[in-house]
Amino acid sequence: MRPIGILKWQLAKRLSVLPHVFVLALWLLHSPISSNGHTPSQSPSNCESRSAAAEAAENAGKAEQAIGLYRRALAENPRWAKGWESLGILLADRKEFVQAREAFQNLVKVQPRRGDAWALVGICEFRMGEYDLAVEHMEQARTFEFADDTLFRLVYYYT
Repeated sequence: MRPIGILKWQLAKRLSVLPHVFVLALWLLHSPISSNGHTPSQSPSNCESRSAAAEAAENAGKAEQAIGLYRRALAENPRWAKGWESLGILLADRKEFVQAREAFQNLVKVQPRRGDAWALVGICEFRMGEYDLAVEHMEQARTFEFADDTLFRLVYYYT
């Protein structure tokens, strides 16, 4: 077996529990890595009001409406890290992994040294069957800080 084939097999074997852990990881990651969840160029009041509206829609069982609210807000402010994170989580919860990966990739663009964001990109790629990219991004995640120890341990265990 080629080395990359072994890596794929090991990753697939270890990630067999991933669907169960994925929801936990998404829940734990819903808190931002920074204390306020905003990048320096953001207006906290605008971000907070948009987030509150989207969260209210989500809590009311209107995930589609929340996704639309996040997308509109992010069109106006593409540097809003918390928005990309929340949008990615909503999409991943709906098993829309292609779109969730795009949201997490945008989060990585805004906060490139955020290990949990890289890990979520890799998890989405694994769920999409793109194992080489999943391994690459999970290994990239290991080089950065994580907001949550559970996801950190998950990445180290599975890569």
